Amino acid sequence: MNLTRPAAGLIAALWLAGCALGSAGSASPARTAAVAPSPPSADTPAAALRQALDGLLAEGPYLISALAGAGLEGRDAEFKALGVAVDSNSNDLVAIFTSAYGRDPGAQLSALWKKRVQSLLDYVVALAGKNPDKQAIARRALDQSNRDLADFWSTTIGVPAEALLTLVSDQAASIQAALDDLAAGSGAKRYTDLRTAATRGVVLAELLAVSTARKLPDRYPGEPAGPAGGLRAHLDWLLREHTLLALAADGAIVGGRSPESRAAQGALDGNSEDLRSTLEGYYGPGFGELWARQVQLYADYAAALAGKDKPKQNAALQSLQQWSRDLAAWLNAAAGLPTDPVAALLRDHTLAVKLVLDEEAAADQLHAAQDLRAAVLQVRPLADAVANATVRKFPGRFAGPSPT
Repeated sequence: MNLTRPAAGLIAALWLAGCALGSAGSASPARTAAVAPSPPSADTPAAALRQALDGLLAEGPYLISALAGAGLEGRDAEFKALGVAVDSNSNDLVAIFTSAYGRDPGAQLSALWKKRVQSLLDYVVALAGKNPDKQAIARRALDQSNRDLADFWSTTIGVPAEALLTLVSDQAASIQAALDDLAAGSGAKRYTDLRTAATRGVVLAELLAVSTARKLPDRYPGEPAGPAGGLRAHLDWLLREHTLLALAADGAIVGGRSPESRAAQGALDGNSEDLRSTLEGYYGPGFGELWARQVQLYADYAAALAGKDKPKQNAALQSLQQWSRDLAAWLNAAAGLPTDPVAALLRDHTLAVKLVLDEEAAADQLHAAQDLRAAVLQVRPLADAVANATVRKFPGRFAGPSPT
């Protein structure tokens, strides 16, 4: 049975709502009356699960696209290194499900996920060879992979297979579109499709996370679909995506790939606007201007690195250190976060981004790919701190569950 996207989303939403209502209906009236509502919190195991799955399923398309780009352009060392990063992302995803459901389901997911990734890479090879027959074979393999994943998750977690198939297939279609864009040289559209693929990954991840937390409430306590956990996951992904896009744009500057840099910069601007609207929606103006300064300073450092201009490199780094202090001061005034620890988090992340760009300039692609993921994951403490502070400051805006 083929479902439209709205129908599949409705089934998923109704299923989740039914789980919540079923849990509520199982309590006796006396017990319900005696339990006071818990204050909203973003710091729960259920919220952490949602955050982790959001990040992994949204990060994957970017890594696969970067791997494909290196392969199509003959950057062999980078291709091999990014293959390690793709495997690392896959292994992290499998580890979460192994921890939740056990070794055998984890092994099943590992095999299914590897088939999905391989189908996408086979499609890239067929694109490079301009072979329509092999492209069609890869598409059919990907379609089968989507069905197998949906069936596995439906059986393991208990989510309707039709809704899962639509979500899995929609993300795969967006990744495929980004690969088509890459082969056609449509840089701006490639990054638009990657952001769509990432967003669809978040939708899939939240269904999986909320369903898992409700199936295993002792292991993942907390309201999995609540707005507090949603803010934590949202900020974490936007900061992770920002790091991926900044390194794509600025890494292309270092590598002399100006069209790719411009395309990634457009997506980076969209990400920055999403961050601005999220934080200024709570705290008022000021964040957007500060954040834009950081974006420009990273680009300045990359250009100086490409030009082997040491004085300009040092000037950009000094300005980034000052930016770290300025943003920490803004977060202190707005959210009450301690200035010095936040400035240290921002400084460390700046140095992590710098390290990747330095390694790319030195053609050390293996370490650049490894350290790229480290830089992406390093934003988590900042996202957690901002989310928790925001929930504490505006508890009325985070009361009750919200739909996935």
